[in-house]
Amino acid sequence: MQVALVSVEVSKLGGVERYAHCIANLLRPVVFTNRTDGIISARHIPSIGRPDLLRKEIFPILSTVLCRRSGFDIVHSMGVSHLSPHCVTAHTSGRYMLRLLERGELFFHLSPLRKLYWRARLFVPAALERWMYRKNIPIVPVSNLLRNVLGSDYGIPGKRITVIYPGVDTEEFKPSAEMRERTRERLGLRGEVVLFVGGQDKRKGLHFLVEALRGLDVTLLICGGEHRDMPAVYNACDILVLPSLFDSFGFPVLEAMASGIPVIVSKNTGASELVDGTAAGLVLEDPRDIGDIRRKIVSLLGDKERLYDMGNEARQIALRYNLSHFRDSLLKFYESLFTETAQRNSTAGSSDPFEGKDV
Repeated sequence: MQVALVSVEVSKLGGVERYAHCIANLLRPVVFTNRTDGIISARHIPSIGRPDLLRKEIFPILSTVLCRRSGFDIVHSMGVSHLSPHCVTAHTSGRYMLRLLERGELFFHLSPLRKLYWRARLFVPAALERWMYRKNIPIVPVSNLLRNVLGSDYGIPGKRITVIYPGVDTEEFKPSAEMRERTRERLGLRGEVVLFVGGQDKRKGLHFLVEALRGLDVTLLICGGEHRDMPAVYNACDILVLPSLFDSFGFPVLEAMASGIPVIVSKNTGASELVDGTAAGLVLEDPRDIGDIRRKIVSLLGDKERLYDMGNEARQIALRYNLSHFRDSLLKFYESLFTETAQRNSTAGSSDPFEGKDV
């Protein structure tokens, strides 16, 4: 089975980029991308215009020209990175992001001109998604949260959606008392440490956490997620708190769990589905509820035995979502898609089972 993976970027840093990197590393497809970390061999899709302005908008057109469907059994697109793929992994909803922008929950203090700029930037992917998802193409969202959002925003039938959670390297991310002691000494950390991983835009909810910790005798460690020593960072902390307004999955949640760290995460984060109903962490019903965030943090840090037990449970859950599980889930999906494609070709006598199949 010849598979092509198409993604604007492929890297171990970031969300979409990391998901694509895992696929590339585990399954060794032919990778088409504009930017890679150099670890993965790839076919380069050139940029046109300023990278930060037009790169992502122009990429789907160029990739569709340079990566022809006829040359592969499966063309797998990360979001709308290709205009005619066999399947798409969805990492967000452009329409939902536009709603966050209009509600003032995406960024802080946008000027009218800057807001107009971001409205235009988000409108393009939202329009492409609407056009893409009208086609009879299987969609692979990274969580049930995103599955529900896409179903609501674009009316995608449930039979076309298969949720595949990201995987985590449980050998790279694992508990280590030695690493914890060494990293805390290196970073000058003392006492209880709360970790936040992510950007500082409003959507990620850092401002909620800062307010919730006001007056508490704890250290808040903020990491942008671009740190290459993240296994050590997780081990140095006591809990991870992510009060996001919306995050389709949230890699840091699974990485922290694999490191044996309990998590407090918003239900608006896809990875909360791995935590809800378990003893691995606590789920925030409303990330805007500062009092609830504070109470949950105090309750965990005030009970060391519970904290230890929750860390062990978190590790056990993360082990179920290791890279082998992720690889097997993808292979099962590919095999099902390949079989369905062959059957449609045989029945319809068409070389392209998706051609003209709008719904």
